[in-house]
Amino acid sequence: MNIRLLHLATATVSILSLTMVTNAQETQQASATGAPSLQPPPSQSKKLPPAPDSPLEKQMKILARGTKQLSQQLSNSSKQQENIALLETLKKAASDAKELNPRKATQIPQSDLEKFLADYRAQIDKLSDAFNQIEEAVKAGNYDRAVTLMSTVGPLKKEGHKNFKAD
Repeated sequence: MNIRLLHLATATVSILSLTMVTNAQETQQASATGAPSLQPPPSQSKKLPPAPDSPLEKQMKILARGTKQLSQQLSNSSKQQENIALLETLKKAASDAKELNPRKATQIPQSDLEKFLADYRAQIDKLSDAFNQIEEAVKAGNYDRAVTLMSTVGPLKKEGHKNFKAD
């Protein structure tokens, strides 16, 4: 059995070596003749790493993950303390996001920038108010009301992204 494994390993190495030699020869022939290579150019074969998130994008990701988790467990009364802690995290992320400028602000004429940023901050305030109301309902044990209030967060997000997110 060990001999069979040795033969299999030797055959595999031989096949890989032949494949590498064949690919190298094809590349040399293609570049010598001007024919297109079957291999993608090195610059196209590797994807660029994603751009790092801006501070605002980091806060928005916290908001997105948190609201998803909250909507899944909000009606569960046994998770009251966890939901309150999650709402505190969401309120902090909204507060931190309010202090940052969206990328779209760089596309706004200077004459309109002050109004744009005031509208952005007012939109974040609406989101924070929704989280405060949800938290009050959870603390009071009124989970049906909390779920109803949670349904207002999605439209606030959609409106905010439509008006303030760069294309």
